[in-house]
Amino acid sequence: MSETISCELLRLVETVVRPIRARHSRKRQMRDELLGHLNAIYDEELQRLGDEQQAMAQVRRRFGEPAAVSREIRRSLSWREPIHYVLEQQS
Repeated sequence: MSETISCELLRLVETVVRPIRARHSRKRQMRDELLGHLNAIYDEELQRLGDEQQAMAQVRRRFGEPAAVSREIRRSLSWREPIHYVLEQQS
């Protein structure tokens, strides 16, 4: 995987995770999980298509709109997570 593609995947993950109000450790876990999923999709699409840019386009299509993914993750979090986030920010 090229450095450009790797950076694109990281940017996509960051776009999703950054606005979520959760503890740093929880956000790190989210980043790791999302990046793992995106890498798997990319590898699958690259093998199928044989072209990095086309594979990346398929990753974006299959992943969906980052804002929608971010909202979905926020809805799945415990109601306590934003409280922990605020407390972590104050310390």
